[in-house]
Amino acid sequence: EDADGYLWIATISGGVCRFDGESFRTYTTRDGLPSDDVYALCIDRFGRLWCGTLAGLCWLDGERFRPAEAVPAMHVNFLFEDSRGWLWTGGGFDGTCFGFWDGESYTDLSKDYESTTGSGGGACWGLCEDQDGAVWLAARHVARWDGGTLEHIDLPHHHNHTIAAHPGGGVWHASGGSIGTWRDGTYESLEIPLASSVRKILP
Repeated sequence: EDADGYLWIATISGGVCRFDGESFRTYTTRDGLPSDDVYALCIDRFGRLWCGTLAGLCWLDGERFRPAEAVPAMHVNFLFEDSRGWLWTGGGFDGTCFGFWDGESYTDLSKDYESTTGSGGGACWGLCEDQDGAVWLAARHVARWDGGTLEHIDLPHHHNHTIAAHPGGGVWHASGGSIGTWRDGTYESLEIPLASSVRKILP
């Protein structure tokens, strides 16, 4: 929901829908979207709506979407704004893609992620910032970015990981049918029976 009370809905193959409480307005490639396959939405601190699509990142300018030209035209399926106001992108099916837009330029961390974790491929399933200001990147493996370097965090169950900031510090973590917390270098698994794989956590 944006500051004007509109509800925004991302769809696969149908573009983006805006609901005003009574009717829907649909935006597609005819309105500037790079693709009608939309995987992620984010409203930044300035009230701008960003969309992560199968063919890249864009933002809404009035009634048309504009491409984020400095960002590679990649599949973006996760968006996150950190405390600095930087917009983080995560995506990739053919190869894992991570990076951030600081308002002036885009920093691509994809190769750093692959070399740090020893893994390429796999889509992003989570991005979050912990209480120390470090940003966590989750795909087939999990890495933590401290503002300068990436560190591979060896969490259980090498599978598709998802994460969320923990209010007590560290992060919530899930992979496959398991869920736990990572704080102060210690992982604690929670005994919660889950029927299937977790795809997203909201703190």
